[in-house]
Amino acid sequence: EWAKTSVKWTGELQVDFYAFNQDEANKASYGDIQNGEAFRRARFGMFGDYGPAFYRIEMDFAQLGRPTFLDVFLGIHDLPNDNHLRVGHFFEPFGLERQTSNRFVTFMERAMPEQAFAPARNTGICINRNYDDENGTIAYGLFNTDSDVWGDDVGNDFNTAATGRITYLPWYLCDG
Repeated sequence: EWAKTSVKWTGELQVDFYAFNQDEANKASYGDIQNGEAFRRARFGMFGDYGPAFYRIEMDFAQLGRPTFLDVFLGIHDLPNDNHLRVGHFFEPFGLERQTSNRFVTFMERAMPEQAFAPARNTGICINRNYDDENGTIAYGLFNTDSDVWGDDVGNDFNTAATGRITYLPWYLCDG
């Protein structure tokens, strides 16, 4: 049975404020460090279901220039073998920290190795599903590796990446 048509709204606002108190020796060594504030994130979006399809359109207005595409995709539920298909601009299936929304990560920023090695959001196609009574997940896809923060890629040499992620929980220690 297909989900009913739904629209859910989401938003996020994160602002950084910073202030410095320098003595003259510090100013002489490092210069006058300015106080300030900046929007880290100013996001607005919508997501939901439409029959067998699901969608998400989320934009960030904190970047200079024009709004940044975050997750902009369309997907299909309940393909054979309980697969789900997603097409659009979203995170490649890599690590748990990258797949977790920044609203729910433990620290202010993601870990340095994750930032160094995990691919960013890119345009692509991905298939994912759960297996073994939802104790495991598998996701794999083909992505354009050169799309910028707006989802654009212009040029004659489109670089692609095959990216995948498999997880499994052999046992669960907590009951309830």
